[in-house]
Amino acid sequence: MSTTPPLVNTPDIQYLRLPTPFQPNPSESEETPEIQVQDIVATPIPEDLFTRQACSDSRLRPHQYHVLPAARLTIEQWRPVAESGNRDPLSRIPSLEHLIYAPTTESFVVAFRSRITHSFAVKPTSLDLVNRYQLGYIYICSSVGIHPPDSDFPLGRLTYSFVPSFVDRFRLLPPLYRIAYEGAFCLVQAEDLLDGRVVVTYGSTELAQDGHLVLADFHTVTVDNTRVHPSLLRFCLSPRVPLYAVETLGPHRLSTFNLGT
Repeated sequence: MSTTPPLVNTPDIQYLRLPTPFQPNPSESEETPEIQVQDIVATPIPEDLFTRQACSDSRLRPHQYHVLPAARLTIEQWRPVAESGNRDPLSRIPSLEHLIYAPTTESFVVAFRSRITHSFAVKPTSLDLVNRYQLGYIYICSSVGIHPPDSDFPLGRLTYSFVPSFVDRFRLLPPLYRIAYEGAFCLVQAEDLLDGRVVVTYGSTELAQDGHLVLADFHTVTVDNTRVHPSLLRFCLSPRVPLYAVETLGPHRLSTFNLGT
């Protein structure tokens, strides 16, 4: 029996720390308090926090949403696919592997999905705290938004965001242990342009003044699967549109959205 994804009312952008103008370092007279390991008092941790989530074993790609068209720089609305009566609309989009091994030798344009990992392990960076409090990997998973075709992306696109899961999972971690995960590498978002290209944004965790872990120090890399499998170009527009993927994504590269039920 399928379950409806939970409602996330808080805009995810508050957990993304965007670059800020340069600020001078504190003066030498200012003392910066240090968090000492011995100051951390053992606090109960949810038993399943360090285990892989059950959705990772699902046959269907979990957490699928239809993205309602919205003007640029506004909050996108992601609606559960269950509202449309189709539990797995992604299955209607052929996979990269399917086309690679397709028996046909014809050329035609069709959107196809690249392989994007569903879950990712955020690893602690403090070996001392790991050994002292038996901390482990915290697994986060991705929600996928299915965008309809538009003038910029004629094939549509898929947005895989790890931010909602990052927020939910680290809320369960008691604040005193969060310092153990500061500076950890983390996947943030992947944009599948459905033509072999994937724009991946990654960053690292940072401990904010309010005690929350936020995502910061973003970097972007574009993966082009047609370089490894040039036969896929038989199914792409020529030239592929948009020509400049990162620039065209612009404000959508780090989407701000609400997941609704």
